[in-house]
Amino acid sequence: MKNINGKELKIKLSSNIKLLDIDSHDVYRQSHIANSVNIPFDETDFISKVRKTVPNRSDEFILCGKPYNAQELHLVAEKLEEEGYQNIYGHTLGNHDWKVSGVDVVELR
Repeated sequence: MKNINGKELKIKLSSNIKLLDIDSHDVYRQSHIANSVNIPFDETDFISKVRKTVPNRSDEFILCGKPYNAQELHLVAEKLEEEGYQNIYGHTLGNHDWKVSGVDVVELR
């Protein structure tokens, strides 16, 4: 997995790359990147949901989560690499980095 910052994230998102948010459903509802897919890392069927969302293991995609889930994001990336996924990017810098970089954020009001 290659870690990326908000500016790199924004560039990747402009190419319609899939973005998988690994935070819990409750955290995701509070704030998330527009058009991201929420697949919480602690769900028992996490890998099968990723397979459905990103069926081609050579496709690029981004994993994101809040900063306090950074360790989990790295563990998830390792599992996905073991599954044969080759082009994983990771972003765990959170809401502030998204906003400063101009990424479209959805927030609960």
